[in-house]
Amino acid sequence: MYFFDNPISPRLVNILRELDVEAQHLTERFSPSERDITWIRHAGNEGWVVVTLDHAIRHNEAERTALRQNRVRAIFLPKTFSKLGIWGQAEWLLRHWQKIDQQVQQLPLGAVADVSHRGMLSR
Repeated sequence: MYFFDNPISPRLVNILRELDVEAQHLTERFSPSERDITWIRHAGNEGWVVVTLDHAIRHNEAERTALRQNRVRAIFLPKTFSKLGIWGQAEWLLRHWQKIDQQVQQLPLGAVADVSHRGMLSR
């Protein structure tokens, strides 16, 4: 299951679900203002892969620790993703999702990776 953080539109999650991707948006389980640590712990307990645009998580010691301790696999979409607009974001996800999904399956639990603008993961 992919768990999409709040900065990513729920409409994009719906598009992926229509294509049989097991995906859920943060707002389907939590308040939009929920502390990151809370849903990170839950994602770890459920074995979800976190998809986010919130690169600040990587620099916040408590959130980094929560990712590691809860063995959460997390991928950080490129910062340029947010500048694409909803149509550009949908196009980007559709173009790159299968490649991203294949790479995520190879990530060990607790791994954190950046996604390039070409859909390639790097740790």
